[in-house]
Amino acid sequence: MNHYTVYHMPLHTAHPVYHPCSAVEHVAIPEKRDSVVNIVNVVWEIGAHILLSGLSRVITPLSSVYDTRPDPTSVHYLTRTASFFFVWMPSPSFVCPHDVAGADYATLFDITCDRPYKSLALAFMLLRLSERLTRQCDYARVKLVNLSYKFYDGGVHGVLFYDKELAIAYNNNFSLDFDTPVLLGDGRIVTVWNATLPSSVTPVLEQQVSSLHSSALLIL
Repeated sequence: MNHYTVYHMPLHTAHPVYHPCSAVEHVAIPEKRDSVVNIVNVVWEIGAHILLSGLSRVITPLSSVYDTRPDPTSVHYLTRTASFFFVWMPSPSFVCPHDVAGADYATLFDITCDRPYKSLALAFMLLRLSERLTRQCDYARVKLVNLSYKFYDGGVHGVLFYDKELAIAYNNNFSLDFDTPVLLGDGRIVTVWNATLPSSVTPVLEQQVSSLHSSALLIL
Protein backbone atom coordinates (compact mmCIF):
# COMPACT_ATOMS: atom_id res chain seq x y z
CA MET A 1 0.00 0.00 0.00
CA ASN A 2 1.30 3.46 -0.81
CA HIS A 3 2.06 6.46 1.36
CA TYR A 4 -1.43 7.90 0.96
CA THR A 5 -3.56 4.87 1.77
CA VAL A 6 -6.23 5.49 4.41
CA TYR A 7 -7.59 2.40 6.14
CA HIS A 8 -11.31 2.46 6.87
CA MET A 9 -13.37 -0.17 8.69
CA PRO A 10 -17.06 0.68 8.22
CA LEU A 11 -19.65 -0.79 10.56
CA HIS A 12 -20.62 -4.12 9.01
CA THR A 13 -24.09 -5.19 10.14
CA ALA A 14 -26.91 -7.38 8.88
CA HIS A 15 -27.88 -4.50 6.58
CA PRO A 16 -24.61 -3.29 5.01
CA VAL A 17 -24.15 0.26 3.83
CA TYR A 18 -22.37 0.99 0.55
CA HIS A 19 -19.13 2.91 1.04
CA PRO A 20 -17.58 4.31 -2.13
CA CYS A 21 -13.81 4.46 -1.90
CA SER A 22 -11.08 6.28 -3.77
CA ALA A 23 -7.74 4.94 -4.92
CA VAL A 24 -6.20 6.18 -1.67
CA GLU A 25 -8.70 4.55 0.69
CA HIS A 26 -8.78 0.88 1.64
CA VAL A 27 -12.28 -0.07 2.84
CA ALA A 28 -12.33 -3.26 4.89
CA ILE A 29 -14.66 -6.15 4.09
CA PRO A 30 -16.75 -7.98 6.73
CA GLU A 31 -14.27 -10.87 6.87
CA LYS A 32 -11.55 -8.46 8.00
CA ARG A 33 -13.84 -7.17 10.74
CA ASP A 34 -14.41 -10.76 11.83
CA SER A 35 -10.66 -11.40 11.96
CA VAL A 36 -10.03 -8.33 14.11
CA VAL A 37 -12.86 -9.20 16.52
CA ASN A 38 -11.77 -12.83 16.81
CA ILE A 39 -8.15 -11.91 17.57
CA VAL A 40 -9.12 -9.33 20.19
CA ASN A 41 -11.47 -11.73 21.94
CA VAL A 42 -8.76 -14.35 22.59
CA VAL A 43 -6.16 -11.95 23.99
CA TRP A 44 -6.67 -13.05 27.60
CA GLU A 45 -5.86 -16.64 26.71
CA ILE A 46 -2.95 -15.90 24.37
CA GLY A 47 -1.47 -12.56 25.41
CA ALA A 48 -1.23 -9.13 23.82
CA HIS A 49 2.52 -9.38 23.27
CA ILE A 50 1.98 -12.47 21.09
CA LEU A 51 -0.97 -11.06 19.13
CA LEU A 52 0.17 -7.46 18.59
CA SER A 53 2.16 -7.93 15.40
CA GLY A 54 -0.37 -10.28 13.81
CA LEU A 55 -3.29 -7.95 14.53
CA SER A 56 -1.35 -5.00 13.12
CA ARG A 57 -0.77 -6.93 9.90
CA VAL A 58 -4.48 -7.71 9.66
CA ILE A 59 -5.26 -4.00 10.02
CA THR A 60 -2.70 -2.87 7.42
CA PRO A 61 -1.67 -5.90 5.34
CA LEU A 62 1.43 -5.69 3.14
CA SER A 63 2.05 -2.08 4.16
CA SER A 64 5.42 -0.45 3.60
CA VAL A 65 4.24 2.72 5.35
CA TYR A 66 2.76 1.56 8.65
CA ASP A 67 4.95 -0.26 11.15
CA THR A 68 3.46 -3.66 12.05
CA ARG A 69 6.36 -5.23 13.93
CA PRO A 70 6.78 -4.00 17.50
CA ASP A 71 10.30 -3.30 18.72
CA PRO A 72 11.62 -1.44 21.80
CA THR A 73 11.29 1.93 20.05
CA SER A 74 7.67 1.43 18.96
CA VAL A 75 6.62 -0.10 22.27
CA HIS A 76 8.10 2.87 24.13
CA TYR A 77 6.22 5.20 21.78
CA LEU A 78 2.91 3.40 22.32
CA THR A 79 3.23 3.32 26.09
CA ARG A 80 4.70 6.80 26.62
CA THR A 81 3.90 9.10 23.70
CA ALA A 82 0.78 8.08 21.78
CA SER A 83 -2.37 9.33 23.53
CA PHE A 84 -5.71 7.53 23.78
CA PHE A 85 -9.08 9.13 24.48
CA PHE A 86 -12.25 7.11 25.24
CA VAL A 87 -15.93 7.88 25.77
CA TRP A 88 -17.92 4.98 27.24
CA MET A 89 -21.71 4.76 27.16
CA PRO A 90 -24.64 2.35 26.91
CA SER A 91 -25.08 1.62 23.22
CA PRO A 92 -28.47 3.41 22.96
CA SER A 93 -26.71 6.65 23.96
CA PHE A 94 -24.57 6.47 20.84
CA VAL A 95 -27.72 6.81 18.71
CA CYS A 96 -26.29 4.50 16.08
CA PRO A 97 -28.34 4.49 12.85
CA HIS A 98 -27.73 0.75 12.45
CA ASP A 99 -28.71 -2.18 14.63
CA VAL A 100 -25.56 -3.72 16.14
CA ALA A 101 -26.38 -7.25 17.25
CA GLY A 102 -25.18 -8.14 20.75
CA ALA A 103 -23.98 -4.62 21.59
CA ASP A 104 -24.85 -3.29 25.04
CA TYR A 105 -22.12 -0.63 25.25
CA ALA A 106 -20.43 1.71 22.79
CA THR A 107 -16.98 3.24 23.17
CA LEU A 108 -15.84 6.20 21.10
CA PHE A 109 -12.07 6.42 20.76
CA ASP A 110 -9.44 8.73 19.36
CA ILE A 111 -5.76 7.81 19.10
CA THR A 112 -3.28 10.62 18.53
CA CYS A 113 -0.04 9.30 17.05
CA ASP A 114 2.48 9.73 14.25
CA ARG A 115 1.72 8.14 10.88
CA PRO A 116 4.07 5.11 11.06
CA TYR A 117 2.50 3.95 14.33
CA LYS A 118 -1.20 4.10 13.42
CA SER A 119 -1.62 0.37 12.81
CA LEU A 120 0.34 -0.70 15.88
CA ALA A 121 -1.40 1.90 18.02
CA LEU A 122 -4.84 0.66 17.02
CA ALA A 123 -3.87 -2.97 17.60
CA PHE A 124 -2.22 -2.09 20.92
CA MET A 125 -5.32 -0.22 22.08
CA LEU A 126 -7.73 -3.01 21.14
CA LEU A 127 -5.69 -5.71 22.87
CA ARG A 128 -4.79 -3.68 25.94
CA LEU A 129 -8.40 -2.62 26.42
CA SER A 130 -9.58 -6.21 26.32
CA GLU A 131 -7.01 -7.29 28.90
CA ARG A 132 -7.82 -4.42 31.23
CA LEU A 133 -11.57 -4.85 30.90
CA THR A 134 -11.26 -8.53 31.77
CA ARG A 135 -9.54 -7.61 35.04
CA GLN A 136 -12.05 -4.86 35.79
CA CYS A 137 -14.99 -7.19 35.18
CA ASP A 138 -13.95 -9.88 37.69
CA TYR A 139 -12.29 -11.85 34.88
CA ALA A 140 -15.47 -12.20 32.88
CA ARG A 141 -14.58 -12.27 29.17
CA VAL A 142 -15.83 -8.96 27.82
CA LYS A 143 -16.52 -9.49 24.14
CA LEU A 144 -15.89 -6.99 21.39
CA VAL A 145 -18.86 -7.55 19.07
CA ASN A 146 -18.28 -4.94 16.35
CA LEU A 147 -16.20 -1.90 15.51
CA SER A 148 -15.64 0.87 13.02
CA TYR A 149 -12.50 2.97 12.56
CA LYS A 150 -10.71 5.22 10.13
CA PHE A 151 -7.18 6.52 9.84
CA TYR A 152 -6.89 10.31 9.61
CA ASP A 153 -3.98 12.74 9.48
CA GLY A 154 -3.45 12.86 13.25
CA GLY A 155 -4.15 9.24 14.17
CA VAL A 156 -7.12 6.87 14.26
CA HIS A 157 -10.68 7.35 15.48
CA GLY A 158 -13.79 5.20 15.64
CA VAL A 159 -16.24 3.33 17.82
CA LEU A 160 -16.18 -0.07 19.54
CA PHE A 161 -19.18 -2.14 20.61
CA TYR A 162 -19.05 -4.49 23.60
CA ASP A 163 -21.43 -7.04 25.08
CA LYS A 164 -23.23 -6.99 28.44
CA GLU A 165 -20.17 -8.26 30.36
CA LEU A 166 -18.80 -4.72 30.31
CA ALA A 167 -21.42 -3.75 32.92
CA ILE A 168 -19.18 -4.27 35.96
CA ALA A 169 -16.47 -1.92 34.73
CA TYR A 170 -19.02 0.62 33.49
CA ASN A 171 -20.97 0.62 36.76
CA ASN A 172 -17.72 1.14 38.67
CA ASN A 173 -16.83 4.09 36.43
CA PHE A 174 -13.75 2.24 35.15
CA SER A 175 -12.03 2.91 38.47
CA LEU A 176 -9.27 0.33 37.94
CA ASP A 177 -6.36 0.48 35.50
CA PHE A 178 -7.42 3.80 33.99
CA ASP A 179 -6.51 7.38 34.76
CA THR A 180 -9.17 9.22 36.78
CA PRO A 181 -12.40 9.25 34.72
CA VAL A 182 -14.67 12.22 34.15
CA LEU A 183 -18.42 11.60 34.29
CA LEU A 184 -20.50 13.42 31.71
CA GLY A 185 -24.26 13.55 31.42
CA ASP A 186 -26.40 10.82 29.85
CA GLY A 187 -24.26 8.04 31.31
CA ARG A 188 -21.11 8.94 29.38
CA ILE A 189 -17.72 8.33 30.99
CA VAL A 190 -14.43 9.74 29.66
CA THR A 191 -11.10 8.00 30.28
CA VAL A 192 -7.63 8.47 28.81
CA TRP A 193 -4.19 6.93 28.54
CA ASN A 194 -1.10 9.14 28.25
CA ALA A 195 -3.20 12.27 28.46
CA THR A 196 -4.62 14.63 31.07
CA LEU A 197 -8.29 15.19 31.76
CA PRO A 198 -9.76 18.15 33.62
CA SER A 199 -10.97 17.42 37.13
CA SER A 200 -14.55 18.19 36.08
CA VAL A 201 -16.63 18.68 32.96
CA THR A 202 -15.59 21.71 30.89
CA PRO A 203 -16.95 23.22 27.66
CA VAL A 204 -13.75 22.19 25.89
CA LEU A 205 -14.18 18.56 26.98
CA GLU A 206 -17.85 18.58 25.98
CA GLN A 207 -16.90 19.92 22.55
CA GLN A 208 -14.19 17.28 22.18
CA VAL A 209 -16.69 14.52 22.96
CA SER A 210 -19.30 15.99 20.63
CA SER A 211 -16.81 16.24 17.76
CA LEU A 212 -15.67 12.66 18.29
CA HIS A 213 -19.29 11.46 18.32
CA SER A 214 -19.96 13.26 15.02
CA SER A 215 -16.77 11.87 13.46
CA ALA A 216 -17.70 8.32 14.49
CA LEU A 217 -21.13 8.61 12.89
CA LEU A 218 -19.57 9.78 9.62
CA ILE A 219 -17.40 6.66 9.23
CA LEU A 220 -20.03 4.00 10.00
